[in-house]
Amino acid sequence: MSELNSRQWALYEFLKERGDQWTTQYDTAKALKTIDGLYADIDHEDFHNCNARHLMTADIRAINESSVIQKVIISSG
Repeated sequence: MSELNSRQWALYEFLKERGDQWTTQYDTAKALKTIDGLYADIDHEDFHNCNARHLMTADIRAINESSVIQKVIISSG
């Protein structure tokens, strides 16, 4: 995959700005919901199973597989 969609670019830019600071997927989704209106269906009670978390996991995978940018995103869980 070489092209990223606008949500994936927003996620990439957010993570790039964070540098080497650790951030959880929930905090990232919450920040992007506030900033860009992305990952809107955050349900903290069941964040692991909500659509926002699944989208973010797919977006991180797409960023890592992209040949457009150089990056290292480490995720756990």
